[in-house]
Formats: sequence, structure tokens, C-alpha cells
Amino acid sequence: MTSREERAVFRGVPPSEHEKWKSALLRLIQRPRTRKELYVKLRQRGCPEATARDLLHRFQQMGYIDDRTYALLYLDSKKNYGLRRLRDDLRARGVSGDDIDAACDECEIDEVQRAFNVAQPWNGRPGITPDKLKARLLRRGFAPAA
Repeated sequence: MTSREERAVFRGVPPSEHEKWKSALLRLIQRPRTRKELYVKLRQRGCPEATARDLLHRFQQMGYIDDRTYALLYLDSKKNYGLRRLRDDLRARGVSGDDIDAACDECEIDEVQRAFNVAQPWNGRPGITPDKLKARLLRRGFAPAA
């Protein structure tokens, strides 16, 4: 038990199960996370499935959980990756295809410029051939055309 729960029990007010998981969710949303990530975290901590779904639905309705905003933040923070990798990473985190498309449209990512910015420090280094440079860019998720 945490000290807050111990104080509540001591005062004769037992903490309800729902309030316990609501507090856990409030702690989890202190940093950006997708709805899927939050669900997984709650379930790992032992939260019942129905309670987790109910809390996530209520928090999403209130605007505390927004996968589209998460996608925007993610796209803006990962400047060294191409669109393919960014989309794959967001899908793996549980963001819907519609939210990913909307975020990509809003960010207006210039993949060619990003690829140039990533390749520029590597270009001209000893042992870095054009094929190696291309392979590095492909591993980072850039399209072959970029």
C-alpha cells in the first residue's frame, strides 16, 4: 500500500478499486503515451479489463488521451527517420492508420530534405561509399527515391 492508501484506511475510508486505477492512470499520462500503451501498462499492473477500458474511454473523452496528438509529437521528435519507419513505429504503438495519415499530412514532412540532413554528416567520411550511405538511409526508413 502507498502512504496515501494507508492514510485513507487509517481514517476509516477504504480506497475503492476504481479510484486506485484512476490514480495509476493519472500517473501514467504524465508523459505522452498512446491508448494502447496505457491499456497494456494498466493490465500489467493487474487492472481488470473492464475497468481499464472504462477509464481509458473516459480519459479519451475528456481529451487526456489523444493518439493523433501523440503521432504529431512523435513525428516532430524523430527527425532522423524516414516516413516508412515512422509509420511502422506508430502502428506498433497502437496508433490508427487514420491518425497517422492525419498527423503526416499536418506535419508536411519533406523526406528528401530529412534524408539529406541525415546523410550530410556521413558523406565524405573514409570508408563510406555511396552504397553504404544508401543502406544506412534505407535502414532508417527512408524511401529509395529519397
